[in-house]
Amino acid sequence: MVKRPLKIAICGFGRFAERRIIPALEKTSKIELVAVIDRGSRASKLPKNILRFKSFDEMLKSTLIDCVYIATPNYLHAPQAIECLKNGLHVLCEKPMAINKSDCSQMIDAAIKFNVQLSIGHMLRFSPAIIKVRDLMNIGTLGKINSLELFFNYDIKFTERSWAKSKNNSGGGALMDAGVHCIDTIQFLLDSDIKLKNVKMFNIDNNKIEQGIKSTFDAGDTHCLIEVHSNKEYFSCLVINSENGKLKLENFASTDSKVLINFTSIRENVKNQSFTIDVANTYLNQIENFVNTITSGKTDLKSAEQAEKAIELIETIYAKQNLSST
Repeated sequence: MVKRPLKIAICGFGRFAERRIIPALEKTSKIELVAVIDRGSRASKLPKNILRFKSFDEMLKSTLIDCVYIATPNYLHAPQAIECLKNGLHVLCEKPMAINKSDCSQMIDAAIKFNVQLSIGHMLRFSPAIIKVRDLMNIGTLGKINSLELFFNYDIKFTERSWAKSKNNSGGGALMDAGVHCIDTIQFLLDSDIKLKNVKMFNIDNNKIEQGIKSTFDAGDTHCLIEVHSNKEYFSCLVINSENGKLKLENFASTDSKVLINFTSIRENVKNQSFTIDVANTYLNQIENFVNTITSGKTDLKSAEQAEKAIELIETIYAKQNLSST
C-alpha cells in the first residue's frame, strides 16, 4: 500500500492547472500538492511551502513526490509521461494522451514495465451527469440506443496557447482539442470500439489546423455523430435517440455548474424523467479515482487503452483529410 496522502507535482503550471487542478486538489485530503514546475510568475500565488522546480529534470531527481499531473503542451505529454513512469512516478496526463498512437503505446508499455499507474485526463468519465446517463442506459430506461450525438462549440484563445497553432506541437485543431472528449465520451457510454464512416472539416488554415469537424461513426449497431467548432460561442449538448424516447443533456462538457438531463418518452409504459446534476466536483472525482487506484496496489490502464484508441481514430481521420503531421 502507498502512503497517504500522496505527494503530487504539477508539470505545466498554466491557466488550466490554476483554474481546474488546484481547486480540485484543495478539496481532498487524499493527495497533497508539494511542487510545480514554474518558469513564470503564475505559481507565485501558491503557498510558500510549495516547491518550485525550474526544470523537468530537476523534478525527476526529487525524492519528495509520488506522482505527477502532466498539463504541458500536447507534444510533451508522451516524452514527459514516459520519463516519469520510468522513474517510478504515477502519472495523470492531460488529454489528449499524445499526438499519435505510437507515443500512446509507448506510454502504456512503460506503465506496464515499471508497474505504475497511468491515467488520462478525460475528466468527463467522472462527470456525475455523464455517469447518470450511462446508468440510465445500463438499467434499460432508454431501451435500445439508436444514435448518440455530441455537439461542442468553444472559442479557442491562441493568445493563451500559442503552441496550439502548430500541428507538430498540438497534433491538430478542434478534433484533437475537444473532439477527443466527444470520442472518449462515446467510448465510455457505449464501451465499444468506434469505426469511422464520414468526416467533413471546416476552416483549415495553412498550418493544417482545422476549426471545425463533423464526423459520423458506428459503435456496434449505434450510429454516432460529433460536431465540434473552435471558433464559436461556447455550447455543448449530448443527445441520445433510443427505442423508448429521447435523452438530452445540455452543457454535457461542463465541470463547474449544475446541468439538466431530460428524457422524453415515446412509450406509454415508460415515464418522462428529468434530473438536475451538480458537476462541480468532476475534476475532484478524477483525481480521487487516480489516488484510489494507486493506493489499491493494482494498476488500471483501461482509460489509457481507450485514450489510445481515440488517438488512433483521430490519426485515421487526419490521414483521410490529408492533414497528418509532417
